[in-house]
Amino acid sequence: MAIKKQLKQAVELLDRGLDKNIRVCVTGLSGSGKTAFITSLMSQLLHQKKAQLPFWLAHAESRILGVKQITYTDLHIPEFPYKEAISALESHQWPKSTINISQSRISIKFEVKNKWLKRIQPHSHLNIDIIDYPGEWLLDLPLLDLNFITWSKQFYEWANKKPQSKLADDWHQSVNNLLKAPSSESDIKLLAKEFRQFLVRCKDSSEGIHLIQPGRFILPGDLDGAPVLDFFPVPSHVNISDELAEKLEQRFNYYRDNIVKPFFKEYFTSVDRQLLLVDVLKVLNCGYDSYRELQQTLSKLITSFDYGQTNWFKRMFQPKINKLIIASSKSDHVPPEQHNAMRAFLSNMLIDAENQVGYQGIDVATVVFSAIQVTEPVLAEHESKKLACVKGIEFENNKEVINYPGKIPTEPMSKKQWSEQRYNFIDYAVPDLATDKQLPHHRMDRLIELLIGDKFL
Repeated sequence: MAIKKQLKQAVELLDRGLDKNIRVCVTGLSGSGKTAFITSLMSQLLHQKKAQLPFWLAHAESRILGVKQITYTDLHIPEFPYKEAISALESHQWPKSTINISQSRISIKFEVKNKWLKRIQPHSHLNIDIIDYPGEWLLDLPLLDLNFITWSKQFYEWANKKPQSKLADDWHQSVNNLLKAPSSESDIKLLAKEFRQFLVRCKDSSEGIHLIQPGRFILPGDLDGAPVLDFFPVPSHVNISDELAEKLEQRFNYYRDNIVKPFFKEYFTSVDRQLLLVDVLKVLNCGYDSYRELQQTLSKLITSFDYGQTNWFKRMFQPKINKLIIASSKSDHVPPEQHNAMRAFLSNMLIDAENQVGYQGIDVATVVFSAIQVTEPVLAEHESKKLACVKGIEFENNKEVINYPGKIPTEPMSKKQWSEQRYNFIDYAVPDLATDKQLPHHRMDRLIELLIGDKFL
């Protein structure tokens, strides 16, 4: 069995070196649309025979011979629940949010285009590995560069900023009161529980709070109830016993070194392409403070990854991300006339991070798309003027609405300009969909081309 496993690993390593295996990292915070994107991507690929995908050039050239989902070799990781996601859409429900790691491998057989390679091998294949994981866990990656003291300092600087400062009073009072006296293990557990409750309040807030760390405190998965989660940040003005300080530091270090680091190493150090999903519309709804925090959070995340150009040797032994695509989902929630503005807003928000990655010689693309299109553009009359709107079924009341969401800015705005804007981006329910063919989408073929188009030589 060990020899068989080693042979499989050798074949995968060779495929990576020969550019026949690509690992796609779908990055995004909770609610950014990772599950919907992966579901749609698999739908477009698996139904490609009868699909309209004009911007996927290999498909437009009729060189895609077949696509199938194959078994992943890492048997300890669950399969991405594609069938369950499709069943949810058939029931007019959005697929459930990700609460643990899952994966999928899609194999595409295609006709070789290069005339010299075609003489040796007329047909080839590309395996695409896609990993799904809770967006909350992603926020832990910046912790790899911190110790307990610097994390505590950064946390309280963050907690004192709007909008999370409005929710932090109870936590400040709890930590100040409890740390005045010697703390038993039960006291530590109680305070760690209150700390987690504060983070959950931040996540559930309608204020658009993004940088919530540690991520497993929000969605613990199989760590629920484990002592590794029994720690919390200590304010610099509070003096605690050496024993307590040592215990909290040990647990932070254990969490960083034994939870975050292995997660990052297993799932992100062998990534070839990165897709960063951003919910621009939610940020516009929430305002300036949410915008600034998301901007800083995503910039930290982007620069936590390893980018660089690769050759066949590096692909085998030192893989790096050689392409970054920053994408704004839910493009169908705004009329087509505003898609260019949506893309400009996204690019302006992350221009510093784009520059840092681009400086390393990496291709960076910015696109807007909709993984599953649930609205349609319409014209509506308001005060004798025609307005470009969208029509769909509102998620909250399950009634059809025509909505004018507001005008997306194309240039960065000051805090005062933010306060003067009014937006009304709403969530839409899933309409009646035929799921035995490709899911309706907007620009998924463009995303497929950007992610893997250059592999079909």
